[in-house]
Amino acid sequence: MMSSDNDETFIYFAGAAANPGALVPERFTNWELSSGEYIVCQFEAENFTELRTSAIDKALKYLLKTWLPSHKLSIQPFSAEKYTGITAAGSSMEIWTALAPSSERGDSLCSGTNAMARNANRRKPK
Repeated sequence: MMSSDNDETFIYFAGAAANPGALVPERFTNWELSSGEYIVCQFEAENFTELRTSAIDKALKYLLKTWLPSHKLSIQPFSAEKYTGITAAGSSMEIWTALAPSSERGDSLCSGTNAMARNANRRKPK
């Protein structure tokens, strides 16, 4: 999520799944990822250190500089990271980026995009 200071920085937060209506301690904020269209970029690395350093850097560069432009898609200034596996055998995660509304990106998600975008359509993290 972009900072409200307009200085091109990000607000980074950590979260955990909670049941709807669950009591949240006062020092926490209850925040829900809204339903909508997301691009979900999943990738793996040999270990957790590699995952959160060079692997995430490579995945983001590919997503933002290659995949999105080649599919003529644009995103909102928001992304979420979901760690999907941390084991001795390897680590994996997903980066969820919210698609810009179709009027802003000038296309339809259903025309000409590959399975990555179609599968992300209205997908919500568990």
